[in-house]
Amino acid sequence: MKRSLKFRISRSAGKKINKVEPQLRKRLLEKLQEYENKPDLLAADLKRLADTKDPVLYRIRMGNYRVVGSIEGDFFNVLDFIHRRDL
Repeated sequence: MKRSLKFRISRSAGKKINKVEPQLRKRLLEKLQEYENKPDLLAADLKRLADTKDPVLYRIRMGNYRVVGSIEGDFFNVLDFIHRRDL
């Protein structure tokens, strides 16, 4: 079994998440909570972004959006929330 990670959302990512429609925001937060409870599911969806160092960045696909963040200890720090067309 993979280790469980807790999610911390940065202020800038939180502002972007708050700007999306309520249904999408609810789905996103539910998905993050599901990842906290099922680390194997997170391990399958987590992808390392190429050419990132200090910190190494990862992305999680969520429909047309991407959650970008870094792993620090037992936490996944959500640094950005981006529509896929903006990547």
